Amino acid sequence: RGILVKPLESSKKEQVIQFQMHTKIKENKRIILLCSMIFVTSCHNEFRKNSSSQMNKAEAVQINTELGITYMRNSQFSEAEEKLNKSLKLNPRNSDALSAMALLKSRTNQLKRASYYYKQALRFDRINPIINNNYGQHLCTLGSYDLGIKHLKIAIENYKPPDNAIAHFNSGICHASSGNLEKAIFFMNKSLEISAGYAPA
Repeated sequence: RGILVKPLESSKKEQVIQFQMHTKIKENKRIILLCSMIFVTSCHNEFRKNSSSQMNKAEAVQINTELGITYMRNSQFSEAEEKLNKSLKLNPRNSDALSAMALLKSRTNQLKRASYYYKQALRFDRINPIINNNYGQHLCTLGSYDLGIKHLKIAIENYKPPDNAIAHFNSGICHASSGNLEKAIFFMNKSLEISAGYAPA
């Protein structure tokens, strides 16, 4: 006949110890959860702060570049350079600021510096039609017709009509300057086909 074994009852001391251990585990879990929440919140706040900082920086670059262009249009070249330098200090890789600085250097007859800034702008925005159009025009005024026409072709391919009329027109001027009147007439006519009201053509 089997022997009935009565389960051992924990002593009060053991029960107290078990209760304390259980309480401690729950408390530790609560602390870990709290720490995790604090860490996530901290990371989120840091991310928001960095994102806000980047946004403010990008806005500052854009504003200073636009001010630089406005000053340049008003022939206030010193003020234009100051604003564009601010943009490039904030972001030396900004193609809009580099292109605007190139145009400024060209307008103030600093042609080598203009070439430098155009090349820098194209490093960061290779097929930008505005940069290629301006650089192509710049090269043609320097007598580098083949290279100028190459960049004007990129501008023509990447401008959307009717904006590409200006690149066709500049290409016509460049061909005329190089002595190729047949190509010059072709591109001038093309400019008029795209935009009949384009005054220079």
